Amino acid sequence: MRVVSLHVPGEPEGPLERWRRRLRLGEPVHRVVLGPDGVAAWYWDQWQALERAGVDAGWFTAVARDHARELGLWLRGERTHQAVAASLVGRLERRLPVGQFVEPGAAATACVDDGVRSRPGPILTVRATSRARPPRRSRAPQTAGHG
Repeated sequence: MRVVSLHVPGEPEGPLERWRRRLRLGEPVHRVVLGPDGVAAWYWDQWQALERAGVDAGWFTAVARDHARELGLWLRGERTHQAVAASLVGRLERRLPVGQFVEPGAAATACVDDGVRSRPGPILTVRATSRARPPRRSRAPQTAGHG
C-alpha cells in the first residue's frame, strides 16, 4: 500500500502575479493553468510525493484540467488559495485509482492545515483504515400523497 501525503503550500506570490498578468492580457485561463509554466506545473512541483508514489504527470494534468474553473476563480481573486488547493486535493483523492493507492472499502483521512505558513501540515493522507466511508444518501424528490 502506498501512502500519499499532500500539504497546502504557501501561495506562490511571484508566479501568481505572472499568471494574473497573463489573464489580464487576455490569455485563456486553461493555458495559464495547464501551460508548461502554469498553475498545474507549479502544483506538480510542490507535490513531488505524487510522482514518487507512481502517479503519472499526465493523469495529474487531466485532474488539474477538470479543476481549471476553480483555479481560474483563485487567479481572479474570487477564491482563496487555501480553499482552491484543498478542493484540488479532494479531487485528486476522489480520482486516485482504487487498488493502486486506496484499498477497496478503505477510508481516506484528511487533515486541513490551519493556514499558518510556518507549520505546513498535511492536508491529505491516503491510506487504508478500518472503516469505510458511509454510502451517499439518495436525494430523491419527496412527493406529497394524493388522497
